Amino acid sequence: MTVDLRVIVRLCSLALLLATDTAAAEDPAENTGVAPRTLEVGLITSVIPPLPALGFGVRVAIVGEGPVAFEMEAEWLDAGRHLYLSDQIVWHYVLQGVHELRAGGQGRAKVFATYGASGWSVRNATRTGFHNSLMPPFMPTGGVGLQWPIASRATLRTDFQVIVILAEGATMTPRLTVGASLPIRLGRRSSS
Repeated sequence: MTVDLRVIVRLCSLALLLATDTAAAEDPAENTGVAPRTLEVGLITSVIPPLPALGFGVRVAIVGEGPVAFEMEAEWLDAGRHLYLSDQIVWHYVLQGVHELRAGGQGRAKVFATYGASGWSVRNATRTGFHNSLMPPFMPTGGVGLQWPIASRATLRTDFQVIVILAEGATMTPRLTVGASLPIRLGRRSSS
């Protein structure tokens, strides 16, 4: 399990490093034409109905000035399981774009579409016990969602997505997530 989490953390760290490096290079106080970026960090809970598990995880989003953001989600699906079997999905992760369809505001929900790819980590049985194998993000994922401001610096969000599982044909399965996020502005602050 730790190997899979390390790979996901490294991918998220690399994307975050690239985003913060570009944002930190520019001073938002100067009129350079580069919009400041915001990092949104949140906690999520999810349900993927064919799986008998509730997922708990994190969402990290890099939001710019335009209508499109980039997100990474990783969720642990082993919570509440009492029976550990081979071929159980332990971790699920998503790399996706988020396209704003209607801007939110005070008391008004933001409406958005999501599109990207999912991957997962599967528990496999061996002679010595269990080990996990990481499946690359090759399953198309898309959906819609709503995000409401619940405080001056916090939002509540819900997504409904469809994951296309490309194994022995194509199977579509729903995914529902609910979570809360906090924005963190990236870049240097003006000294004046």
